[in-house]
Amino acid sequence: MTQANRVRLSGVDETTFGTLPASPAMLIGRMNSEGFAYRPEFTRSEEIRSDRMLADLIKVGEANAGPIAFELSFMPWRSLASQLWESAFFSRWISQPYRDNFAGADGVISDVDGTGQDVTVTNSAPQDGAFVTGQLVRFTGFTNAANNAKRKCTTGSATNPVFASSGLVNEPAPPVTARMKVVGFEGATGDLATVADGITSSALDFTTLGLTLGQELKIGDADNAVYNFATAACNARGPRVIAIAANKITLDNLPTGWGVDDGSGKTIRIFYGDVLKPGLTRISTSIERAFLGQATPTYVLQKGAIANQLSLSYAGKTPVSGSFEMMALTGAQGTVANGAAYVAAPTNRVMAPKAHVGRLAENGATHAGPNWCRSFTFQLNNGAVPLDDIVGVLGAADIVEGEAAISGGFDCYFGDNSILTRLFNATPTNFSIATTLDNQGLTLHIPRAILSDGPPTTPGKNQQVATPFAWEALLDPLVGTNCLFNRFEYLN
Repeated sequence: MTQANRVRLSGVDETTFGTLPASPAMLIGRMNSEGFAYRPEFTRSEEIRSDRMLADLIKVGEANAGPIAFELSFMPWRSLASQLWESAFFSRWISQPYRDNFAGADGVISDVDGTGQDVTVTNSAPQDGAFVTGQLVRFTGFTNAANNAKRKCTTGSATNPVFASSGLVNEPAPPVTARMKVVGFEGATGDLATVADGITSSALDFTTLGLTLGQELKIGDADNAVYNFATAACNARGPRVIAIAANKITLDNLPTGWGVDDGSGKTIRIFYGDVLKPGLTRISTSIERAFLGQATPTYVLQKGAIANQLSLSYAGKTPVSGSFEMMALTGAQGTVANGAAYVAAPTNRVMAPKAHVGRLAENGATHAGPNWCRSFTFQLNNGAVPLDDIVGVLGAADIVEGEAAISGGFDCYFGDNSILTRLFNATPTNFSIATTLDNQGLTLHIPRAILSDGPPTTPGKNQQVATPFAWEALLDPLVGTNCLFNRFEYLN
């Protein structure tokens, strides 16, 4: 019997478009439903018969398209969701340095030296790049509990970073779960200070830390007051990087109450994460659906799959929901599994708007009453189309993308005309919506948008008047994109 609870969705990143990699380790994905159908296409014969019968039903091709629905949760780097987000954005994550032993114990991370307070790691793709002096590195999954902590890198290196006086203890063969990931940076005592439009330093060089224009920061660390500015309003999530110089980060989207604070006596910590923004790189996946409830399971494989559209909905007392609208080159079905191995899906908890949205901002400020927001939606449409070839290809010969069109909705109560004025004056605005759960965070930023619709109407007796604004994203020349998605592996 084919039962929905026994359907497994999995996929693997393709190196060559439309080609299943050899001996693939398939990443099992999370989904609520899917309609990503592999189906034959037929046309009716136009032959005229005197007996009024249909002469033939002719197979003319095959189609591979449809949705994969999901609920939003933190997507780790090595997950199918992370890869499908890359596919939708036509871009790879701009990732902060990391090392992990996912492929085997005592591998990429091979030694922790408590005497020298250093770690021996390899430097090869995809885990390449150096840890930099001043970066805050989070250690997790080590056998010795004392090694699982956040530490400031004091001597940068791609192979032997040092974390002086950080409490590392000897661990000569770290396990398969061992991971090191840059989650932020830390200034020397009294080095970081706030100014009216950003953060300055005397010693720390901000240009070395891997920051990206448009990136969101979370300032301060709840673990200890010494990591926070004395001015409470300066310890916030939401400020956006709009310029990076050696000794100054210029910020906008600053919280109410932001002020000048010299950071005296404080070793300020600032968290940041990975960034995704629309690009020009087609990223494809081989996706398998396994119908495991059958006595002999059926496996449907679709190669050259891209996420043509991505949608998100933040609404009411429901989880944040989303959908990928998939499109693939070719498909096949059979009774033999296509993966050499299957990697378990992540188990990060699902996020919900009312419980886990820490901040919704519009026009550079935290959104508040009387125009409370009822829902916020987002859609990225790549305008991809399949190309046909009359010779030998039943599916698509290629898939080409169009414009990265980003739009959405911002449905508010009609409390006053402040936002409505921006609609009628075509005044550019911006949006930011941040979710946080289990010290992990996701933030969607629309740096420049125009409200395109949504004047108030009267729905009927005893009902609230609303302004269901529609918006479209534009290129923001300040940060060079129309959308950024931030992924915090850890914030506090």
